[in-house]
Amino acid sequence: MRFGGITADQGTYVADAGGLTLAGMIGPNAGRTIPCIHKFKDEVLTICYGLSGTRPAKFATGKDQQLYLVNYRRKEA
Repeated sequence: MRFGGITADQGTYVADAGGLTLAGMIGPNAGRTIPCIHKFKDEVLTICYGLSGTRPAKFATGKDQQLYLVNYRRKEA
């Protein structure tokens, strides 16, 4: 993951029918496994991260939940 040209996190991922599973290798999430769900719509990738280690059931967050919901847009060349 890069923000402003600086690498903040590095790792690997596995995509399957259930969603994505991220494995942090370098950075603040090193050693963590984070299950996610994702979807594409138009040019936007939406990911809901299950920071507690449990895969989210829907694209929503709430009070006292360890979920992170984010929309990514591809950077134009």
